[in-house]
Amino acid sequence: VDPVYARMCLRQKCFRARVSAKPWRIGIDDHIQPRRGTWPVAPHWEAGGSWPEAACALKAAGDDAQARGLYREAVTFFGRAEAGYARADQGAEAFLALRAQAEALEVLEDQVPEWRRAVENLQARAATPHEQAQALLQRARLHFALQQEAEQETATRQGLDLARQVGDLRLEAELLESLAGRELHRDYRAAQPILTRLSELASDLGQPQLQAWALEGLGLAASMLDPRQALAPLRAAEALHLSTQPPPYAASASAKQARALYKLGQFAEALTHAQRAQHHLGAGSEGFRVVQLINAYGEALCLWALGDLDGARQKVSGPGPVHAATGSTPAEVGWQGALQLVGVWLHLARGDLEQAELLCEQVCHHPSLPPTLHAERLAVTAAVATAGRDRSAALTALDSALALARRQGDLYLTLRCEAHRAALRRSPEALRAAATAAQDAGLCGLAWAMTGTRGGPADPALTVCLSLSGFPGYEGGRQPLLYSAYE
Repeated sequence: VDPVYARMCLRQKCFRARVSAKPWRIGIDDHIQPRRGTWPVAPHWEAGGSWPEAACALKAAGDDAQARGLYREAVTFFGRAEAGYARADQGAEAFLALRAQAEALEVLEDQVPEWRRAVENLQARAATPHEQAQALLQRARLHFALQQEAEQETATRQGLDLARQVGDLRLEAELLESLAGRELHRDYRAAQPILTRLSELASDLGQPQLQAWALEGLGLAASMLDPRQALAPLRAAEALHLSTQPPPYAASASAKQARALYKLGQFAEALTHAQRAQHHLGAGSEGFRVVQLINAYGEALCLWALGDLDGARQKVSGPGPVHAATGSTPAEVGWQGALQLVGVWLHLARGDLEQAELLCEQVCHHPSLPPTLHAERLAVTAAVATAGRDRSAALTALDSALALARRQGDLYLTLRCEAHRAALRRSPEALRAAATAAQDAGLCGLAWAMTGTRGGPADPALTVCLSLSGFPGYEGGRQPLLYSAYE
């Protein structure tokens, strides 16, 4: 018998003591939804030395907290559950509790030392090939967040070999998702067959959560290669996320839709999707810090394109959606730097070259800028050099940006840089070719900027570049279509 409970029975002079007050006696009139395995059940099991029961209750409490988006609470519960299972000499259960803790820390993204320790302890506890594959998956996810791409690929491929060895198709699918994430930073075309295989596996396994991630990855790849093809898989991914997981998981799919629509020149609709992503994230939700920054980046661009420079500047400079914490991942710090890229564009749009140069210098030396934005950083550098009338430096930066954008398969940035280069070289033929390619690809914002067609707002970044280049028809920034939004 639990000694604490026995004492309570004696003091209450009954055989079935109450462990909590009656709600209406302490001012709680509303119905209380029960939470599985939470206080005060676990402490009594612990006080009585019943470690398996205590650990089971704590693991259930962690699962419940995680399902409600309380990831910090879940981390604590899972850690205590792992310790309880370890004291009960239940290694397999301790491994699962520790894996759950690592997954909660991944969502939080701001406790890297604790996350690293959890992953290291997980690998130390892995006693079977199946557990080793699971531990390698968690290590690969940690390396991805730390932007350690070579280590991520190594861990992922080792995990895939073990998952296939033990015949765990779900684990194989999760590892394929990690491998696709690596390729999406390198070459969007190479990621597509991996994501297609992941989608097939998820469908065969009846796993809608994995299917959602596969569709989201395919949508991201399409938004780079052909943005018109991105919207259908991203909408399907968002719907699956909302039907299987808490709303914050759907935010990244909404943010990706906003980015695809922005490239297509549908700026108002893009802004609507970015705002919907923020709604999914909610106010004060735990975790998802990188998604919040990615969405703020896209929302700032949309506001700029629609002429709201003050709104865009507020998104960029603060108060930001998240603040970097001591234990932040390089991915989070990198997306903070991405907002600075937008800040450079906004300074250029206002004609503030000095501030643009200062901020551009900071971004150029940013150590953690996301790999997907390295070409954009070069394009921004070219725009600043153009504003400073350093044509040679601008062309050098554009050549580097084009080489990287083409290698990654980023059609939008490739055409935008080609148009900027054509303007610097005073080549109407090259500019017309870029405009035709943009029209054929449905990149209307770029096409409107190059042709002056009044079909809608022109792409703001290209507008700035063409004006700064002094291309005939755009000198001095007085072309009405292009600069009316900034006046």
